[in-house]
Order: sequence, then structure tokens, then C-alpha cells
Amino acid sequence: MVRNSVAVIGLDGMSWNILEALFDRGVMPFFKSIVRRGSFTATLKSTLPPSTCPAWTSIATGVNPGKHNVYSFLSISRGDLGFESKVVTARDVRYPRIHELVGMFKAKSLVINLPATYPPEYNTAFKTSVVVSDWLSPEIKAYPAEYEELAKALKTHLVSKVTAKPPKIYKLMEERVERISFETLNVLEKFRPDLMFIVFSEPDWIMHGDPLFLKGDNMHLASKMFNAIDDFIKEIYDVFDHMVFVSDHGFSLYEKGISVVSILKRRGIKARSMGASKPRSRRKITEMFFKIGRYRRIRPLARVVAKKLFKEKYSERIAPYSEFEVLFPGSDPRYIYVKPGLEDVVVNILKEVDLLKVYRSYEVYRGPCVSHAPDVLVEPVDYSYLLLTKEREKIVVEIKKEVSAHHPYGIFVTTGFECDGCEMLETYDVVPIVLYLMGLPIPSDTDSKLLWLKEKPRRYRYSTKWKLLKSLGKGRLAI
Repeated sequence: MVRNSVAVIGLDGMSWNILEALFDRGVMPFFKSIVRRGSFTATLKSTLPPSTCPAWTSIATGVNPGKHNVYSFLSISRGDLGFESKVVTARDVRYPRIHELVGMFKAKSLVINLPATYPPEYNTAFKTSVVVSDWLSPEIKAYPAEYEELAKALKTHLVSKVTAKPPKIYKLMEERVERISFETLNVLEKFRPDLMFIVFSEPDWIMHGDPLFLKGDNMHLASKMFNAIDDFIKEIYDVFDHMVFVSDHGFSLYEKGISVVSILKRRGIKARSMGASKPRSRRKITEMFFKIGRYRRIRPLARVVAKKLFKEKYSERIAPYSEFEVLFPGSDPRYIYVKPGLEDVVVNILKEVDLLKVYRSYEVYRGPCVSHAPDVLVEPVDYSYLLLTKEREKIVVEIKKEVSAHHPYGIFVTTGFECDGCEMLETYDVVPIVLYLMGLPIPSDTDSKLLWLKEKPRRYRYSTKWKLLKSLGKGRLAI
């Protein structure tokens, strides 16, 4: 039986230096009071590399990507003729997430905007779960359908995160947070979950889109958006017994870059990036239609066409080995898929660069899904360097205009929990802590290495039961 209810609040992209800067400016006063009055706080080390989709999936499962099978926003498979690329969905996840874990003990859960939750009915493990799929979904959906208003809230200003510029982006994200918060509170009035897991993606979008925010110059423009999140935290604080606040990674400004593609191309390797989307010309047309859709007279037609094209970006694409000896999924040079037979060659070339750390997949991941992992992973020795996929004249370059991008260290805050000497946690530690707060057993195969309990925690073989029920239910469980 569930002993306590828990709310998990995800602040995508948040790091301690950014949060403290907001606190110093008087932003998020209620959250600041939680942090300051004896809550357990730690730095959360992200997955390698620090990327949204695998990090949130590790946070929600308590295991590494080698067990849950999510390595980036894209799922890459190796065919006879080339790489096959598609956007990750719930069908790709090979390990139960937190709402499915607690569902095995009849606990009710509300999950909002957790990556790779589309289609929501597929990963909604039990009748007690309410899931609203994430922003990257081909279609943001709620399951059960009676919560569709919350799904509509997640669509608010979704395209604006790409097209809008400062200062307008800040106002739009404020409106988006307010609507999501409002609809979530409406759901909580009629559905009281034992677990709520909600991810606010807006901080990440702000930091990607405006490097001046990280410098502090435009931080004041974001105060209303962050205070809207703070108001939501205050509203639900007394609804749940415990609160958990977590981010998937941090952010930093970068002035120097390392062109990984240049390293490989200079040695004769055909290295290219590719996502699951249609060609660049198609994407540009899509963005154009979204922009002109703001004009009233042509808005209906423009938006119909744009949505049609926007949906097509989720189709599968094939990268033939004749053109792609090395594939960077989604223009991310940290993940490298290599044409069979060239793995050792690529590793040796990259290891010649002293500024890079180079790993084979089995050095980073462990579990039954490692065969689906990237062949090679790369990170900078010093995180003052940003890895680049664009070919440059020099391998190491000065970035003319500062770029904001991920770094490995996020935040973790929780009430009702203590852990001496736990200043640094892993993504895998979150699920065991949440289950401990709820009074539920910990997965027997979690990758968490915490030794924070005086008594030995109860263990449970969640994944074994989940796989059995999945096979019986053909994807959706109903018990």
C-alpha cells in the first residue's frame, strides 16, 4: 500500500547557478523557501551525453539507457543497406517508468509532458494512470480522453518556442506555463493521484533560445514565467505529502567549439547528421506557414497545411551506408553511429584529439539494449568546449556569437528525505528515492548505487512483472 503521495516537478535544463541567480533576484520565492528550510538538496549528474530524452527516461525508470533503450530523441537501427532513423516513442521504451512501477501497487498517477510517452494509451500501464504525452509527440494526446483539455494546454505556443524571439518568447512561455498550470489544477480537483510527474520544458527552451538569459542580462524578462511555475508549486504543496524537484541537465554558455565532423572528414570518413524529419527545404516551408498563420485572413489555410507538414517530420528516414559511414542523429555529435566494420577506425581517429573523451557503447551502457546504442560516444574533456557537427576550416574554433547548450549537472531537491554525503546523485537515484518516500519497494535491478538507508530496502522485480503483463496485454495493461 502507498504510504505517502509524491509530486515530482521537472524543471528542464535547470542548474544550481541559474536557480540561485533567480533566487537572488527575488524570483520563485516559494520554491526558495522550500530549498532553504531544510530540504535535501544535491547536484544531479545527467546521462552521458547530457540529453533530454535519455536523461528524463533514466530519471523516470531508475536505470541506464542500456536497459530502457532510449539514447536520444531518435531511435536508430542498423539495416542491411543503411541506418534507419525515427523519433522515439513509448513503443521504444523497454523498462517500466515510475507511473507503471507504482501502478503495480494500485497507486494512481498523473504524468504530464514526460518525454517518450506517445502514444499515451500504449504506456499507460494501469487503469489508475492518467498520461498526457510530451511536446515532441506527433500528436499531443491525453489518456483517458476526458483529460483532453490538459493536452490542449500543452499545445499552447508550441511552435513559438522556435519562431519567437526575445522579448516576445518570454511572454508566450509565461502564458503557456499559466495555462498548463491552470488545467493541471483542474485535473487535480477531480483526480487525486498518489504520484504526479510533470515536466516544465519552458526553462530549457528559454535558455536554448536566448544566451543573454544565461549571462543575466535578460533574466528579468523570465521572472514572470518562473514565478508562474512557483505559483503552481505553492498551489499543490499541501496536496501532496512530499515534493521532488529535479532537472535532466544544466546549461552553460560556450565560446569555443570542436568540430567532430571535420576531424572525421579530414581522414576520409563520410560523416553526416540526419534526423527523422523531412529535408531542410520542407522544414523551412513548415516554419514559413506557421509564421504567416498569424495573419488573420490566411490563418485557417496556412495552419492546416503547416500541421500536415509538421506531422510528416516524424516519419522514418533511411541513411544509406554509401553516403553515411558515420551518422550523427539529430545533428548531435556526441552520439556516433558507425557503418559496420569501421568502429575501430573511427575510435582511433577521435582518440588522437586530446580535447575529447571517447567511449565505446559498452564502456558507458549496460543492459540488454546495448546493441541498439550508438557505437561511439564523445564528450569534451573540458565542458567549456561545445561539440559541433558543422564542418569548419579548423578543428577547434572560436564561436563568434556565444551559444547556450547543455552541460551535465542539474538539480535535485526533495522533502522528507535525508542522505549524508550525497552531494552528487545520478539520474538513476530518483526513482528509488520517490518509491522510498511513497513507502513502496525499490526495483531489484535499479542502477542506483545509493547506500542511504539504515535498513535494507524492500526489493521488487518490477521489470519481470511488467514484461509479462506487456506480453499479455499487447502493449497496454489493464488490471
